[in-house]
Amino acid sequence: MKPLTTLSAKIILWMLMLIYLSLISGCSFTYKKAVKTTTLTDFEKSIAQKIILDIRYFCNNKQNKSEKCLKPVTHLPLSLKQMISDTNIGGIILFSENIHSLKQTIKLTRKLQQAAKNTLFIAIDQEGGRVIRLPGTLGTSFSGNMAIGATYPRHNVYYSRKVGEIIGQELDLLGINVDFAPDIDVNTNADNPVINIRSFGEDALRVARLGQAMTEGIQQHIIATLKHFPGHGNTNIDSHTGLPSIDIAREIFQKNDLLPFAQIIKNSPPGMIMSAHIQYPKLDATQLVSTQKKLIVKPATMSHTILTKLLRQQLNYNGVIITDALNMASISNHFKPVDATINTYVAGADIALMPMKIRFHSDIEKFKLFIRKVAKAYQNTPEYKKNLKESLQRISSLKAKIIKPTTLFSLNKQIKQARKFIGNNEHRLLEKQLSIDAISIIKNKPGIIPIKSNLYKRILLVAEDATQLKYFKNTLAKTFLKTQGVQLKIRLLNINDTRTDKAGKLIKNNDIIIVIYSPDFKSPVASRTTDSEKMQLTGYQIINRIKSILEFSRINQKPSLLAVMGSPYAAQTLLPLADAAVTTYNGSIFIKHNHILAPDYDALSSLLSGNIKHYGQLPISIKNTINETKHNSINIKKTQE
Repeated sequence: MKPLTTLSAKIILWMLMLIYLSLISGCSFTYKKAVKTTTLTDFEKSIAQKIILDIRYFCNNKQNKSEKCLKPVTHLPLSLKQMISDTNIGGIILFSENIHSLKQTIKLTRKLQQAAKNTLFIAIDQEGGRVIRLPGTLGTSFSGNMAIGATYPRHNVYYSRKVGEIIGQELDLLGINVDFAPDIDVNTNADNPVINIRSFGEDALRVARLGQAMTEGIQQHIIATLKHFPGHGNTNIDSHTGLPSIDIAREIFQKNDLLPFAQIIKNSPPGMIMSAHIQYPKLDATQLVSTQKKLIVKPATMSHTILTKLLRQQLNYNGVIITDALNMASISNHFKPVDATINTYVAGADIALMPMKIRFHSDIEKFKLFIRKVAKAYQNTPEYKKNLKESLQRISSLKAKIIKPTTLFSLNKQIKQARKFIGNNEHRLLEKQLSIDAISIIKNKPGIIPIKSNLYKRILLVAEDATQLKYFKNTLAKTFLKTQGVQLKIRLLNINDTRTDKAGKLIKNNDIIIVIYSPDFKSPVASRTTDSEKMQLTGYQIINRIKSILEFSRINQKPSLLAVMGSPYAAQTLLPLADAAVTTYNGSIFIKHNHILAPDYDALSSLLSGNIKHYGQLPISIKNTINETKHNSINIKKTQE
């Protein structure tokens, strides 16, 4: 037997070590056949320029078919980096899950651009108010469009332009170059579950002027996007959960929904316009076959009449048309991803937003095959190729205007600039002043607002959240002490407290009842919760409890004040029961380094103490009617004093 050579001995030792490691770790070594990956052609890569995907979550390996990936992408995985390079994808949209800190976000956006061979659109939904992706603890969130609409009679377009400038600047410093804002839908439907306070109001001309100012403000720094063409303000269905249809006369449509788009395109054209997943049978009644083999009226996103004839030709818009997210139920319930994407391109859209998800490594190959299928449709139809060339030219021209932070700053310099400007004192002061100038009195029985401490020394605060109660109690006490020199006696009642004896005693033993109501936002666009039924039931229960408290206050001749922190539409069913009512337009509370940021609550304290002399005007109409729904979820006992 020949002695082992040194090399042979090393090989045997290495193999023994592998066997030993596998035994102690409980693992087994298997040899896997190399997975064949798709290599895209140049033509197919040009199609990928017309797609923007989200990278909300990503997991490398899928253990079973039912597994869901909920691991947020805060740093760019190698697999996604390679996907961006291999496919030549047009852009990425970021969500709140992708944003944890300024430094981390900047690193992420820089890595995204470095992975791409062409400039990437890096987009986000940062409208302000109800829809923000940059957390209020990091950036300046503001009170939203309807708050700005409430300031218009006294301040014209001042706030709209300034808010647009600040949002644009803050996103630019993070490396984000597209904002899917402003929302210029004219909210003419009080039951609109998805637009609502995201709108500047119900007056089309006011919406046009404010929308134009915000567009100009944003585009001082990055690309703005008007949405949702041709109008989402007159729906009572959320397109995230269903397919709305607006069946109004063309004349009314042109005076309301279309007017803001027409004016802004004429005066200050935006880089992008986002289409709506809504049927407009009076504009286009042509039909498509759904996956259920049913004929349905084309949604605007898939309508050549609406996107090409109306938007391109009649309104003369030459910028980029992007769809709303194609994974929304209004589209995904009726069309397969490839069919949906092709239909939007045929209609005239330049970019398909989120036509499919990449959550696992295996999805990357599926995405390449998806691109191939879409590209094949173009190759088989010569007419499409002509439109493709024009579409790619629009995308390329818009990208040429983007100045990437990587060309201006080093990483450390960009982080330093971001920390200097994003959410700084100047921006926070404007955020606070907007809340003050926007707060609106809906109803006021003489002698209620402002609250006179000589008449109402004992105040009962009612709210559904412990943080709300604690913060507002402290803020109200400080404001009254400063303004009127009085130390108020403030008691607290949580709406969720089911001890009816306690509620009855507190109401009877105080001089005035202040009820704070923060309406639930049931749309997925503003919430990560997808169980809309659960959210709705919770909302109804809270309204019923508030009605009971207001009724009991009236029976016991205790003045009541309703403060709506959010949508003023939510006050409609409660107004007849309250002696006074006010609304802010955002009920958000952010906690930053143990410091609470709640500008709308600060504004409410100032109004009630008499520290605000001028305030906003409701930019919408609301009804003063009682909902006939039974409200017996709290039966407050008539306790003995």
